[in-house]
Amino acid sequence: MKILVEENWDGADGAKPDVSFIPAMERRRLTALEKAALAVAHAALARLAEQEGAEAARALPVVFASRWGEIGTTLKLIRQMHDEGEMSPAGFANSVHNAAPGHLSLLTQNHSPYTAVAAGGATREAGLLEASTIPGRVLFIFAEEATPEFYRAHFEEVERARATALIVENPPEQAAADSARAHAPHPVLAGLRRAARLVAPLALAFALSGCTRRAGVEQVEWPVMGTIASFKCRDAADLPKAAAVRETFAEIEKLLNAHDPASELSRLAAAELDDEAVLARCSPRVRDCYAAAFRFRDASGGAFDPRWRGRATLDLGGIAKGYALDLAAARIGECDALLDLGGNLKACGGKWRAGIYGSSRVVELTRGMSLSTSGRYFRGDHIKDARSGETAAPSAFSVTVVHPQSAMDADALSTILFILGEERSAPFLEAHAPSASAIWIGQ
Repeated sequence: MKILVEENWDGADGAKPDVSFIPAMERRRLTALEKAALAVAHAALARLAEQEGAEAARALPVVFASRWGEIGTTLKLIRQMHDEGEMSPAGFANSVHNAAPGHLSLLTQNHSPYTAVAAGGATREAGLLEASTIPGRVLFIFAEEATPEFYRAHFEEVERARATALIVENPPEQAAADSARAHAPHPVLAGLRRAARLVAPLALAFALSGCTRRAGVEQVEWPVMGTIASFKCRDAADLPKAAAVRETFAEIEKLLNAHDPASELSRLAAAELDDEAVLARCSPRVRDCYAAAFRFRDASGGAFDPRWRGRATLDLGGIAKGYALDLAAARIGECDALLDLGGNLKACGGKWRAGIYGSSRVVELTRGMSLSTSGRYFRGDHIKDARSGETAAPSAFSVTVVHPQSAMDADALSTILFILGEERSAPFLEAHAPSASAIWIGQ
């Protein structure tokens, strides 16, 4: 997925979205969430039109993602029903989850399909996954309003409204592969597909980066390395450290992106170098990551191999996220914060509790501890056994590795153990990572 255009709006300090392009009579009927979504969608489409011409911005399919949608309007309607015994028809029309994309479709006369997604805490990820399955260009929108006071004791608090619109482009072959994974019959995506899929006129708005708070925890999220990253902290004074984490993740993505022909990794792979030459020529910043990948290949008997696609290839996808976490944690030092990169976790200080999907198990992470899970619960059967090139298919649902020091090792180990299977995992850990532990979840 390539991002062509990104537009953001943040409701900090009482800021209002610019909806001057909407006729006054229509503006009056819009909710706050609709205004935010429409504003960023309009800005994104306008920028694409400016760059490539008006035709490029017409008739784009849309994916709209919002965890709670019109939660404020819905709450008003509930109270109106309680107090008056009836509700406003106009209010009801604006309370449905897909109200914003519907209004945009009318404004732009866009008759392309659109999809509205809600998936709890995984809404952003589910929306991105849905957008990645559509070939060509897609308008992707995530929008949230501030959590009403009534719900703040029960839900994760969103301090202020925010919205972002992305116009992304998916190569047909990538979209086909993502579509196959997205519609595989596994538990999480079965739940995600309960999100409303609506085919009708439209266009819309999205917000990926922004701050939320839950039980005294500040959180910043953003897209990177093909997934969602987040920085969580308990002291607002530590929030600026998120910028350093973001820079580190972006740096590693630039160096180790196997899907970018211009990345250093792709250039080294194209040169068909042996391992020693790769270690000699790669940037010192990522040399330890290459060395660890080659070390784990040898230790696993080739089950994990950065050259699994052939000798003239390199792919550090099974270890790079953990490596990026270690670098980011070292850069910001000790603080009461938790780093999350696509579900790989690293505690920089304090005590953080992490649940294991599909079980009641909870792991407590303290400073330096890391957690990584490999399994079929989100992307289906996608992990390859490098020895055969075939998809690994153990009987287990997932395996989570907890490491006392290294997120990079946890990342690689979870992949290796999933490939080897539960019976062989204990001897492997004893021989190669005795301080790490594994948690297996059965089918």
